[in-house]
Parts: sequence; structure tokens; C-alpha cells
Amino acid sequence: MRRALWLALALLLGACSQAPDAGDMQQILSRHYQRLLGDDTVLVRNLEKVDGKADGDNGYLVDVRYDLVFLKDFEDLAGQTENKARQGQWLGALDQGLSLWQLQLQFGNFHSGDVVKVEHRYELVKTDKGWDLAENWSKP
Repeated sequence: MRRALWLALALLLGACSQAPDAGDMQQILSRHYQRLLGDDTVLVRNLEKVDGKADGDNGYLVDVRYDLVFLKDFEDLAGQTENKARQGQWLGALDQGLSLWQLQLQFGNFHSGDVVKVEHRYELVKTDKGWDLAENWSKP
């Protein structure tokens, strides 16, 4: 009985401290782009975890490379943002407009089907629901 308790405790502690893997990063980045641009805008594909290391008790730095596949043209997304503004959805239009501006600076006027190779280091934090990008949890 005692041995089973120790084994269960060791498994529980090991699961809590587990580093994020490529599958975790795929989900994290898919959610990130979905929050920024909406559904069916980009696809994170061929993600590879290159390296990673713990950053304190609840942090993790991870280097990944992946393909970012654009499913819509920049012009189409800009038009959606303009429509939001016309409909009085100012906050949504402003937020999406800033996200589009950042993407345009990084990737230019992309078109549906364009594939961009991305290599980036992300800072993650451990939350109650698992790993997430630290930028989502920073204080305003």
C-alpha cells in the first residue's frame, strides 16, 4: 500500500513539472493566432521543438520552428477589419487592425496559400490549465 502511494505521488509530481512538448506548442500557437486573427486565418504546421529550458518554477523558454500557412489574403483580413469599424465594433477593429499591422510588418502583404518558415523563442508560463504564452499573462 505504501509503495503504491509513493508511486502515485511520484507520477503526480512528474506530470506537474513536465516540460511542454511539440504538441503543446502546436496548441498554444494555434490558440494564439486564432485569438489575434480569428478562426481559419492561419495554420501552424510542421512544428518542431528545437530546444527548451526551465525558467524558474513556473516558466519555460522554448525554441521552435514551424510553417505558418496563410489561409486568407492580407487584403481580405483588412476588409474584415474595415467592416467591423463600419459596424461600430471599434475595439474589435482596433485590436484586429493592430494584429494585422504586426503581421504585415513581419510577413508583408501575404496571400492565401503562402507558407512562411518561422523560427522563434517563446516564453511560457504554467497556468492552472497548462502552459500558455507569457505575454497573455503579463500585467497591463
